[in-house]
Amino acid sequence: MTEKLAEWRRVIGSDEFFYVVADNYDEHIELAIPFYRMMHDEMVRCVTGRQDGLRFLDLGAGTGKTAAVLLINVGGSTARLVELFGEMLKHARTRLAAFGNRVEYVQGDFMDVPLGDGYDICVSSLAIHHQNAAGKQRLFNRVFEALGPHGKFLMIDWTKFSSSSVQELAAQTAEQHASEHISDAQALHDWCEHWRTKNIPDTVEDLCLWLKAAGFRNAECVMRYYGMALICAEKAP
Repeated sequence: MTEKLAEWRRVIGSDEFFYVVADNYDEHIELAIPFYRMMHDEMVRCVTGRQDGLRFLDLGAGTGKTAAVLLINVGGSTARLVELFGEMLKHARTRLAAFGNRVEYVQGDFMDVPLGDGYDICVSSLAIHHQNAAGKQRLFNRVFEALGPHGKFLMIDWTKFSSSSVQELAAQTAEQHASEHISDAQALHDWCEHWRTKNIPDTVEDLCLWLKAAGFRNAECVMRYYGMALICAEKAP
C-alpha cells in the first residue's frame, strides 16, 4: 500500500494540489469542472425509479461527493467506497457520517483491492482518467464482474476527441470555464496544468467499445460537454 500511494502521488501530484489539506477540494472541483453538478444530477436520473435499497460501489470515491448524492436521492441505499488516499476518505467519513453503517470505506487501489460482487450500481467520478488504455479495459472487466445480473455502471470522466483540432478546442474550453469560475490564480494554473500533463483520456467511442468487450450489453454516452462526459453501461436492458 505504501509503495502504491507513493507511485500515485508522483503520477497525480502533491496532496496540496487536491486542496484536501485546505479543506476546499470540493469547492474547487465544482468550480473547475464544466457541468460537474449537472452530470451528477443526470447520474441520479439514470438510477432513480429502479427501486429503493440499491447497493452502490463507488470507485475512486474521493471525498464522498458522488456517494452523498446517490445516498440522499435513492432511499435506503448502501454504498461501498474505494479510495486510495486516506486524506480523501477522512473527508468522506465526515461528509457521510449521518448515513452510519450504510456506508463502508475501503482504502486501496481499485485496480487491485477485492471489489465484492452483486452490486446494483457501480459509479466512478473523475477517477479513471489516470489509467492507460490497458488499465481501463482491465478495470471495466472488474466492474462487470462486481455487478449483479442487471447491474449498471455510470462513469463521469474526462474523454478526448480523435481530431487534434477539436481536442485542442475542448482543452481551451475547459480552461476558459475554469478561468471564469476560479479566482485563485495558482489554483487555476494547477488545475489546467494537471489536465494538460497528467490526464490520460480516451475517446467516448473507445470507452464504449471496451465496456461492451467486457460484457456490457449496452454502453452509451448520456451527456457530454467537450471533454467531460457521462457514460452509462448496462449488463442487461
